[in-house]
Amino acid sequence: MEDTITLNPFLIHNLGIIRNRCLIKTDDYKLSCVPYALSLKSCKVLLILSPREQKIITEGNDSVLMLHLEFNLPDYKKPVPLFIRLQLRDFRQLNSSRNQCLLTADFQNTPDIYNRILIDYFQRKTLYFQMYDASEFKSRIFSLKEILPIGLEKIAHIRRDEGDKLPVRLIDISLNRATFFIDTEETLLKNLTDSFLLEFYSREFPFSLSATLADYTASTEVDGFYIIRLNLSFSVCLTHLLHPLFPGEGTVESCDPEKPSEPEENQIREDIPENPTNEAIIESES
Repeated sequence: MEDTITLNPFLIHNLGIIRNRCLIKTDDYKLSCVPYALSLKSCKVLLILSPREQKIITEGNDSVLMLHLEFNLPDYKKPVPLFIRLQLRDFRQLNSSRNQCLLTADFQNTPDIYNRILIDYFQRKTLYFQMYDASEFKSRIFSLKEILPIGLEKIAHIRRDEGDKLPVRLIDISLNRATFFIDTEETLLKNLTDSFLLEFYSREFPFSLSATLADYTASTEVDGFYIIRLNLSFSVCLTHLLHPLFPGEGTVESCDPEKPSEPEENQIREDIPENPTNEAIIESES
């Protein structure tokens, strides 16, 4: 099975992807997109398109389809642009009322630097999972005082199936367990689903992981509050944040890809709005 990165705001930032520079290009148009999943051979991207804009993708059989990404990489003065030719595999509308679409495509070429960025990520993911699975790392619990300097915010949220979020306040955390304060009724804790999403924030970049309720006790300090202990699934994002706190581990250095030539001045540099409207995400280049 092909290794794939399912992206979230934290990983997009961590990989150096410049979100408002992501484009799907045809011969005559450019469409703003958000990468959803990346692998060495394919991609999935999200777009917000009007019906007319969707036809550019579905009916442009003779048009060249290309993914344009830009990366902020260490030791590079300018963003590094990458252009990947695509073979459309699937295109579908996710939400008719909001024109949300998912494009799936295979790569016909992959720049060396793109390969190295992803291979570096997969190597770090393997290392992080080994840490998560090792008893000597799982047993290390970090207090709130230790956690705050690494940028992990103390307020997280439990996302329920009903769509609402329950705020919880972090007490301590390890690679596979976390303890929180929560202001709620005991009935809600008893009725929590077997598995739910726990949303963290790291310097304004959110990421989520699966969690289960291990146990809970009533707080002896504050009436109406409970102390809950959660089992945490493996998370690249959380392990990346906690990794420097382990003695002797330090930081995981990224591989140093061969520096590409500086981008030409005529390469794509159009400003795309962060939250484009249907009118803004398409421009004719003819």
